[in-house]
Formats: sequence, C-alpha cells, structure tokens
Amino acid sequence: MTDQFKEITKVKVLDAMIAEGLTNKEAAEAIGIPDNYLSMIKHPDQWPKCPASAWEKALAWVNSGQTLKEYAVKHGKVRPDPENQPVEELHPPKEKPQKRPSSARRRYEKVIDDYKKEQGITFDPTFPEAEPDTARLKVCLDVEINLLVNGQKVQLT
Repeated sequence: MTDQFKEITKVKVLDAMIAEGLTNKEAAEAIGIPDNYLSMIKHPDQWPKCPASAWEKALAWVNSGQTLKEYAVKHGKVRPDPENQPVEELHPPKEKPQKRPSSARRRYEKVIDDYKKEQGITFDPTFPEAEPDTARLKVCLDVEINLLVNGQKVQLT
C-alpha cells in the first residue's frame, strides 16, 4: 500500500470519526481492528509499525462507502440496536441442547440408585414436594490424625 492510499485512509477515518462522534475504540471495533492499530493509522510516523492486515481492513471500509456504524452492523462487528430494527428481522435465540451427564456423573447416579434399591428408599412422584430422599443416605467417614508434639508422636486413647 502506498503512502498516498495510507494518507487517504487516514483522512477518511478521521472525518468519519468526527462526523459520527466515535472514539478510537468504537471506530476500531467498527472496522474490525484493535484500537491501537487505528491509532497507528492516524499517525504517519507509526505507519511502518502498523500491520498490513489493519491497512487492508481499513481500506475495505473506505471502499465500501458506508459510515463506520453501518459498516460495523453489516459486517457483524457490532450488533444492531433492537430499537432501530424491524421486529421481523430479529431472530429468536436458539435453544441450547441439554448436555449429557458425564460418565463420572452417570456412574455416581448408578451407585446412588443401586444403594436406594438395596435400602428400599423410594419417593412418590405424585406428591407435590416429592424429591429423592438423599438426605437419609449415611456417609461413613474414616479420619486418621497423626499428632506430633516436639517431634514425638502422641497417641490418644
């Protein structure tokens, strides 16, 4: 890209930012480049440091003939405002498929179900407050504590 095209791109970006009242960050998001690259585009002494991809994206915006806000909406950089869009253009959010439980979770549930069957724990699903009676499951906890006092092992009986 020649310095003439870079100068034209710089002038167009500055004019558009002033006309639309956008900050560096907002204008850079509209074009699809990081805001520090837009700052490099605005300062000729920084042009050699600005990557070619940023210049190409900025030039694509200049060649589109759109305002920064229009370009951002049409190219998916910014979501359109729902207030300005007709209702029929908005799409309902897609429902996410339910995740299958992990294999560890399935094994855990199988162990719990087997335990409930052995113990005869049941619940009535027609009862309004019916929940699996997991609160009655007994848990055995075996804890071993080694107590050292001044380097000597102490046993409590």
